[in-house]
Amino acid sequence: MPADLKKNSKLGKVDLLIIAISILGMVIMAYLTYLKFTSGKSSFCDFGEGVSCSAVNQSVYSTFFGIPVAILGFLYFAAVSGIIFNGVAGAYPLILLMTVASLVFSLYLSYAEVFLLKTVCVLCETSKVLMVLIGGLAFWKTRSVKVKIMTNWLVGAILVGVLGIGLSYFTQKGFTPTKNYDDFARCLTEKGWTEYGTFWCPNCGRQKLMFGDSFQYLEYVECDPRGDNPQTDRCLIRDIEKTPTWIRESEDNSTELERQIGVQSLEKLSELSGCPLPE
Repeated sequence: MPADLKKNSKLGKVDLLIIAISILGMVIMAYLTYLKFTSGKSSFCDFGEGVSCSAVNQSVYSTFFGIPVAILGFLYFAAVSGIIFNGVAGAYPLILLMTVASLVFSLYLSYAEVFLLKTVCVLCETSKVLMVLIGGLAFWKTRSVKVKIMTNWLVGAILVGVLGIGLSYFTQKGFTPTKNYDDFARCLTEKGWTEYGTFWCPNCGRQKLMFGDSFQYLEYVECDPRGDNPQTDRCLIRDIEKTPTWIRESEDNSTELERQIGVQSLEKLSELSGCPLPE
């Protein structure tokens, strides 16, 4: 029997299960990577404003020092399958530590989804479930071969994950507002400015982040029928081709007075509307 077949024949059922889970994870991450580099397109897992793979995967929180998190996830799953397939010494405790560090880091991403973006990526969360399964199987195999898991190893893995969270936070904190823009947003609405967008549009997400919680005071029109309170007819009447599109309308919304396409800085919106920014 060839040497490579002998090596493969040593793989147990748990090993094959870990490899299968890893391959599924690689497929998910490959799709999310594709989605990251094809901005402006909707995903099959965009179910509404609160559940959108596109909105999350194309947001500022989906990169780590410019590297898409999906690519890092792909490398994790590829490493796990490679370690098992090649019978690397100490494979199970190594995979367990890798998984602990990755899961700790992923907590920040889940936090960003729920509390900052206010939408959930189903595929992103599915990948974390796969990681939990891999970590659980690795832990079970580690115990079954009677390898002692050193506490300092686990603490080190947790600290690596925490370090990743800290680095992500400091590189992305500039995208979250530090001032209250309630009055500014209300003023824009009073002056007749309306933002037309879609819930999955990455640039719409960036525009929304600029306002933070004050976004609720803007006049916003959802153009995707799957979004919350869609007004597709209004978007068709205004011939919206790209999002976000800012339009200044007459008081009864019957006449378009001015149009700006794309993400607008708060300074530009202030200049266009005459609404003062907070000091």
